[in-house]
Amino acid sequence: MILGYDTFKPHSFIDAFRFMADNPALMWQKLPSLAVIAIGLGIFGIGKTNVVFALVVLAFPLMLTNAYVAVDNIDPDVIESARGMGMRPHQILLRIELPLALPLIFAGIKTAAVFVVATATLGGIVGGGGLGDIIVNQASYFLKGVVAASIAVAALSFAANFAFALLQRAVTPRALRKGLRSIEPDVSTGVVEAATA
Repeated sequence: MILGYDTFKPHSFIDAFRFMADNPALMWQKLPSLAVIAIGLGIFGIGKTNVVFALVVLAFPLMLTNAYVAVDNIDPDVIESARGMGMRPHQILLRIELPLALPLIFAGIKTAAVFVVATATLGGIVGGGGLGDIIVNQASYFLKGVVAASIAVAALSFAANFAFALLQRAVTPRALRKGLRSIEPDVSTGVVEAATA
């Protein structure tokens, strides 16, 4: 979350970095989860470190893209009005830009959280532990164990989605809460029109 937002602090980037902001993030999203785990396997070996590395690499673009779109779509007139009222840069950041960008930023965080919960099961292939061990080890846990672990993963994903949806609503300014449903779609999946409507 910190990496995704800090990379795109409001008005701290220039046009030369817009391409780097958008396109590499979209390319990272196309990487298969197993491919990232395989790359990490050569660097970190078997264990949880490899799984954590893979999940960070896969979740980062989701948050990065949302943070970029959230900040980039703030109305310039609003910023100019704040400057005209005598606000300093840090006041504009904290009182204007960040509150306006938070709904989309947290939409990306919510999507990334669900993605991480669902993808973490692949860690069982490389000794990452958790429910993934049960899912990939049908010989020991039988079909009932695999189905139960899969249901548990699905339940955890729904729980993560619900928890972050509540958190997203809590951090969204009251004036923007009415339109929260219209910005619910995650722009990292390409639904920019719905997110910026």
